[in-house]
Amino acid sequence: MPIIFNLFLILFFTSGFFVIGEILVKLFNLKKIIFLISDPKYQYPTIGVSIFLFIIYPVFLLGLLSKIFFVTISMLIIFIGIINIVKSRIAIYDQIYKFYLNINNQNYFQKYIFALVILYLLISLCIPTSGDSVAYHLYVSNYILKHGIFPSNHFYLESSLAGSGELLNVFFISVNIIQFSSFIHFLGLVSMLGILINLVKKNKLSSLNSSFLILLILSSPVLIALISDVKPQFFYVCITVIAYVFLFNFDKLRESKDLILVFIFSNILLLVAVNAKINFLLSFFIINSFYLFLFLKKNNFLKPAVILFLFSCLGLLPIVFYKSSVYDYPFYNFFLNPLPLNIPGYSDFYNFLKNYSSKESLNLFFLPLSLKQFTTTLGLGLLSIIFLVFFNFENKLKFFMIILIFFSIQLTFGSKSPRFFLEMYFLIIFFFANIIKFLENKFIFKCYKILIFLQSFVVFAALLIGVFLLFPSNFSMNLQNKILTKHADGFSLYEWVNSVLPKNSTIIVDHRSISFFKDNIFILPSVLSNIKYEDQSILNYFLNEIKLLKPEYILYHDAAKGHNYGNFNFENCITNLYRQKEKVGFKATRNLFNVDYTGYGAYIYKFDYSKLPGCVKKN
Repeated sequence: MPIIFNLFLILFFTSGFFVIGEILVKLFNLKKIIFLISDPKYQYPTIGVSIFLFIIYPVFLLGLLSKIFFVTISMLIIFIGIINIVKSRIAIYDQIYKFYLNINNQNYFQKYIFALVILYLLISLCIPTSGDSVAYHLYVSNYILKHGIFPSNHFYLESSLAGSGELLNVFFISVNIIQFSSFIHFLGLVSMLGILINLVKKNKLSSLNSSFLILLILSSPVLIALISDVKPQFFYVCITVIAYVFLFNFDKLRESKDLILVFIFSNILLLVAVNAKINFLLSFFIINSFYLFLFLKKNNFLKPAVILFLFSCLGLLPIVFYKSSVYDYPFYNFFLNPLPLNIPGYSDFYNFLKNYSSKESLNLFFLPLSLKQFTTTLGLGLLSIIFLVFFNFENKLKFFMIILIFFSIQLTFGSKSPRFFLEMYFLIIFFFANIIKFLENKFIFKCYKILIFLQSFVVFAALLIGVFLLFPSNFSMNLQNKILTKHADGFSLYEWVNSVLPKNSTIIVDHRSISFFKDNIFILPSVLSNIKYEDQSILNYFLNEIKLLKPEYILYHDAAKGHNYGNFNFENCITNLYRQKEKVGFKATRNLFNVDYTGYGAYIYKFDYSKLPGCVKKN
């Protein structure tokens, strides 16, 4: 099937999840509580994906899923989507026509906002090229598709970070629709815009103010990177924000069954997010602490506490027990850290992740220090919180308590990268909708709008360039390969390795973009490349583990490194040069300001694993 048809399959997948979400909302009588925050049509696909993942993840951890299952379920969702489109075609045509008329009647500012949304849509449909995407995210998903379970080797540190997000991507990859792994983030963006549109209607805001609020979301530079990425973050940020919005609307519910229902539904969303990325455990803790306090005020504490305990067991215990059995590490340790710190080197890797760019991160919240860092910032929209300090609005005390708790804990114990504060950014914009009409004639607010407009123009330009460079990958395999060569680091290297390596070979590799490696067995000893060991027995432990896999070849892609992997030299383990190629690739990236066009060569040597561990020297 021509690759262009993947775009239609993405439409069918979306339609299928829309139907699943709609059915689940009706089945569990959720429509009333969804209407509290948004028109349900904006939330159906997100709800469908979330509850689907909540159900399937524990089953997967039992090792019961296979490639046939992933393909069958994916095809079933596509089939449901096709039936829904055929069934609703008249209504869809009518909506498209009304939408066309509405666009024609919009002013230039509204058309600019619409163009931004379309660019986010198009960038989310591009082939993934980011470093983390083509490294462990897609590698883990491909491994699951082949083996039905998470990889558990100790060499590749990053694979131990995988969660339910990589599992979800398996369904899309199983039917060769890899783009849906990033398109799902656009569905999360639609959910956020649906909530904002609902707030605009409640506050009876003018079209100018409502458009500016949407611009505050769309102009955040970090959205460019997260929506175009396979990284399981933005979609899960969005479902966590939905749980926060339910919390702020909790007091509007009167019936006890609705209170329990919104509590249960919020926890389903939160547990899905936590299982995708453990940093969402902070929001899980904050939201449930507030919920239990509110239930206590209503003299209805016991039932919610029992429900929370049961849901926590259902949502959190399967993965921690699974990891405990795989890594022989007490299960309770995995509640706060996804890494098996009992394995040598992993504690250093944990500290590296926690402190990554920590000196720069606080400066990146508002403005980038360079164009290379532009898509790592939350942007100037974060300044909206200053206006919120000076006005009274509903839930102000609760809002600022949550902001204070979140920032204090995250800055103290978690990563300081701006993307880990995105939940709070959305809440700030949502609450800003309550006061914006009181600011529209103030001089300082007019200056603020100019700054946001200027920032949005840069975001618009970045999106336009990204779409121009990457979207043609949807038109043919030839174009896709050319784009991956230019913008996906390691693609050309592994294409060459795949072409020259004998079948059923085992090779030690030194480039992290292992999702491009095909067929043969590879060993990526990042645990050696990133960690410094003082204890020789620790080094020997990993070298003996490598020896058991009987590698026949070893790859080097940078002559400047000599025969080193990190601080360890493998020269005495090598017998002779098997293949080499100069200028096999360069440090490719989707960020034009990070590209290094200095080419590098690649060298494959024959490897004598019988000499391990004695043949490895420490530099």
